[in-house]
Amino acid sequence: MIQDILNVREKLKELSSDNKKGLTEEFRSFLIKSPQDFNNLYKELENIPADPIREAYSFDDATSLELNRVSSELKDSGISVWPKFYSKEKISALKNLANKCLNNAQTWLKSASDEFSIHKDNELGCEHMGSKDSLRTGRTRTRFLSKRSEHNNSPVNELFSDLRINQVGRLLYDAHAFKSYFLFERLVPSNISDSWHIDGILDQYKAMILLEDVSEKQGPMFFKPNSKSLLDNKLKPLLYTTFAHGRNWGCYPYKSIIDDLGIQTFKCTGTAGDAIFFDTLNLHRGSICKSGQRLGIVAYLGVETARNQVLRFLGVE
Repeated sequence: MIQDILNVREKLKELSSDNKKGLTEEFRSFLIKSPQDFNNLYKELENIPADPIREAYSFDDATSLELNRVSSELKDSGISVWPKFYSKEKISALKNLANKCLNNAQTWLKSASDEFSIHKDNELGCEHMGSKDSLRTGRTRTRFLSKRSEHNNSPVNELFSDLRINQVGRLLYDAHAFKSYFLFERLVPSNISDSWHIDGILDQYKAMILLEDVSEKQGPMFFKPNSKSLLDNKLKPLLYTTFAHGRNWGCYPYKSIIDDLGIQTFKCTGTAGDAIFFDTLNLHRGSICKSGQRLGIVAYLGVETARNQVLRFLGVE
């Protein structure tokens, strides 16, 4: 059965929708009954090469060196900082847009339901995300989705057309990388912090672009470097549990497990314009904002690895 699952990529184009659905249910049922088989499959998928990248990107020598440095550090520790990724002028334009979007989002949140929901902002072309609870946690979010048609905001179009962000993923996974959306986020003082988590079990990376200087007082992201390597050991339960029960159930390890890892926390402070690239299979969390605010943009990126293609077929999001 495992070999049949490994070979499913080659058959996808030939299968009808009904046949795909039947195979998904059959394979998923088998793996849910056997955590060990799922863990073995997950590991084996890492060794299957992705489809060849069809079109190469071109960069100047200085940019190529920086791209190689960032991708190399990501492979080693799961995180890398690219200083001055954007100029002061571009950051100023993005900051103005972020504040407009997030102010609208905050107004919407005041009348939002208690359940998580998404509200389209036709004026600015973004989507506000959250619930009334978002106000309590001090976190306001809105996003611009990747679309073929251009956005009305030129700063957003420039974000989507910045191939440096994609190239980091190409070098990291040796696979095609694509932008899903850009999330604009504001964090203000509250008594609530995020919990340690991974974002899911798909191969994925993000780029967090700071729109203002961030010290420890502004609630920087906390990150456990190279904790991804422990998914074969102390963190292995996260893989199967997330597969069988979903991200909300499986991606958050017990605090006692985190304490036993012995990994020093990297605090993602920095200067406006810096970009922090990180692999989301490493443990991370938001910290408490004690004063001021943390304002930034997070690029959500997907990659077409063999593992992702098979896991999506199996119903993983």
